[in-house]
Amino acid sequence: MKFIFFLIFSSVFINACSCGCGSSSIANNSVRGNIVIVNNPPFSNVAIKTDEGKLYILDCSKELENQLWKEQGNFFYIKFTDIREENGASVIVVEKVLPLKKETN
Repeated sequence: MKFIFFLIFSSVFINACSCGCGSSSIANNSVRGNIVIVNNPPFSNVAIKTDEGKLYILDCSKELENQLWKEQGNFFYIKFTDIREENGASVIVVEKVLPLKKETN
């Protein structure tokens, strides 16, 4: 009986620890990463590349897009309202953008 309890407790603990809470969280409608420009002119898009290597094209106002264009390489937190696939790329509808300082270990 103790062994079964130990197995159940262990599996719950392992699942809780592997949630990836410190990384980008699509479930919480937020991502963190560096601002990048993808595709070639005249079809260039502002995007965010996460530490995990995932790339999300940003669907935002023209004003915000122009602002982020100048922020290439900088680290940002982005809160979004929706995510969709377009031509094989993930697109997020931007709600809020906050600049961050990249933490170095």
